[in-house]
Amino acid sequence: MGTGIGAPVPRKEDARLLTGKGRYSDDLDLPGQAYAVMVRSPHAHARIAEIDAAGALALPGVLAVLTGADCLVDGLKPIPHRPFSVSPPDVSLKNRDGSDIFIAPHHALPADKARFVGEPRGIVDVSFVRRHRECAG
Repeated sequence: MGTGIGAPVPRKEDARLLTGKGRYSDDLDLPGQAYAVMVRSPHAHARIAEIDAAGALALPGVLAVLTGADCLVDGLKPIPHRPFSVSPPDVSLKNRDGSDIFIAPHHALPADKARFVGEPRGIVDVSFVRRHRECAG
């Protein structure tokens, strides 16, 4: 087996993961622990006119419902990211007129529109998910 760039890297975790001996954050169940459930967009591109959380908040065990509008009201800033590399050996991307390209802000939850299928539109914090999941299956 070679070394250096491109050489295979032996994986040490496979045996425990494949034999059911892995530990995951979902395996923890602490007293008073709450769980977050993401409500995801079924649409590839859609305006978010309003999210009515009243129905969810009326359910037993629901602690809170958070939306993109809530994030904006709370002053949460977009997640900083660069969708391309800016290191010196890479090609510099510019607009035709030489100006910098636009990098859209990436909010934790969108307040205005869903941009892709599966994008989280809201978070429901609940205290009963583990019990419900165990009863369901």
